[in-house]
Amino acid sequence: MIKNPSEIISLWLRTFSTIEYLDLWEKLNNPNFKPHICEGFKIESAKQWREANPDKKGNIRDHATIEQLIVLSNMEGINVLLVREEIHQSERIA
Repeated sequence: MIKNPSEIISLWLRTFSTIEYLDLWEKLNNPNFKPHICEGFKIESAKQWREANPDKKGNIRDHATIEQLIVLSNMEGINVLLVREEIHQSERIA
């Protein structure tokens, strides 16, 4: 059981869906973005979830609780605002 909200954020930042989402935003909004760097993160996060959950179908988001999905939705919205404010990616996810 997760007791510290920062643990949720840490776990969220490692999920394939989140990395894919951040990758898309960077491609659309950051002319200096290097997409090949994100590919390694995507492969690793998907592999970790799959190894930890070999009996589950789909991806981690398919098995998230409503609370986890709400946190994810809120973080995605905050990320949009930070991108619009031209906050560098390293500052947004630090």
